[in-house]
Parts: sequence; structure tokens; C-alpha cells
Amino acid sequence: MEALNHLDFLKDSLLKEHSRNDGRSFNDSRPIRITEKCFKDGQSSSLISLGKTIIATKIVATPQPIAPSFNVVINRSAVSLVSGKGAVDQTLSAFITVLVNKLLPMSELEIARPDPHNPFHSNIKIWGWNLKFYQTIISDDGGVEVASVLGIQNTLQTLELPNYNLDDEAKLVDAGTSHKINILSLYAKNFSILTDDCDPDNDDVNKIILVDPTSDEEKIAFGCCTAVYSNEEKPKLLVFNTTGKFAITEKRLDYISRVSTR
Repeated sequence: MEALNHLDFLKDSLLKEHSRNDGRSFNDSRPIRITEKCFKDGQSSSLISLGKTIIATKIVATPQPIAPSFNVVINRSAVSLVSGKGAVDQTLSAFITVLVNKLLPMSELEIARPDPHNPFHSNIKIWGWNLKFYQTIISDDGGVEVASVLGIQNTLQTLELPNYNLDDEAKLVDAGTSHKINILSLYAKNFSILTDDCDPDNDDVNKIILVDPTSDEEKIAFGCCTAVYSNEEKPKLLVFNTTGKFAITEKRLDYISRVSTR
């Protein structure tokens, strides 16, 4: 009952007074803090804090005698009472997998292509990297999708992969140098909506859409969405994911685009 009263009070405050508990205006985001190289193992890592939402990200890179590939595994740190293990967030893992396919060209993960005319190289057509993305949601106060995107982007931007040469048998020999990879830079933002009405003529987006909602603000909303845009001169919408009832109008999409890419 206490939790219900708390959420009722929050909703009443948002709808009638247009006031958020943390003092932000409806179109303001929470501060973001990034700590790089925070884990000893793995080739790249980061810790992202979006308000009270915290996500740890690590990339493990392994050379393989096949085409480049990647895997995404996202866990919640809370221990499952049934299995005794952290729960895998399948929905967020699938969301990030789609996104990585858009921001990371697989050609960036090619290591070497053996000479097809060399008989010693005939068994191997290509060497590529396999990247394993491991994320742990340490705390969730809303906006985990955005924090996850920022974690993936940051660890890729700071990732340095070793350079290799091929010997006479098409085996890898460490060249003693490394390089960074080129990825598409992104904007990402979460939104929640306080109404299920959809009246284009009387739609005040500044009073019904919350930017970067907290967990409580997500709970009282009719729907939420995550928008990811490319960070270019003319940003492109890469991913748009909704939950609940979040009706989209031209005015709302324009607002989401402007807020996401500012």
C-alpha cells in the first residue's frame, strides 16, 4: 500500500504540478559518469552511471580461423532465488545485438586473409575476431537501455586489438602493435509518456513526455521508448523500441529526435 501511495503521489505531482521528484524539468536528463578500464581481464571495460542506474561492460576479444563474429550476454546482478545465479536479460541482450550490428562493421574485425594460392594456407580462408560483450546491470533506476548502449559504445571506442602477421603456415604471429577500430558514434535516450491519449491538435509534448525517466517514472507511465540515433551531421534513427502504450505522432517523433540528438 505504501508503494502504491508513493506512485500515486508521484503521478499526481507529474500530471498536475509538472514537477519531478529529483527537481529536473520534463526534458532534462540525469548526469552520466563513465569510468574506463575498470576491470583487469578483458581487452576493454567501462562502468556507466546514469543517475542511480549502474552498468558494467567488458569486451573479451579472441582470434578465430573463421569470419568475425560477436556475442552479447547481459546479466542482472540480483541473484535468482530459484537457480542461485544472476538472471540473463534476454530482451536487452537482443536489443543490444541488433544495435551492435548497426554500429560495428564486421570488416573492422578481420585480422588477415591467407593467400588462396599458397597450398599451406588452403585450409584457412580468413582470420577474424570474436568479440564477447559482457554486461552486468548492477542497479536499475530506469534507463538501463541507454546505459547499456553507452557502455557498449565506450568499450568499443577504447578497445585496442593486437595486430598480427601470418607465418608460412597461415598461423598468427603477434606483430607487437595494436589498433583501434572504427565504429558509428551514437545518441541514445529513453522516454516515458503520461497519457494514452493521441490528439495531434492538443498534444503538449513538454507536459506529457518525460526524458530519461527513473524506475518509478517508468512504472506510472502508459508506455516507454528508447531511441538511438547516429551521431552524424544528419542523424539517422537506428533503433526505436517501445514498451506499453506509446502512441507515436509526427510531433512526438520530432520532439524525441530533437531531444535525443541535442
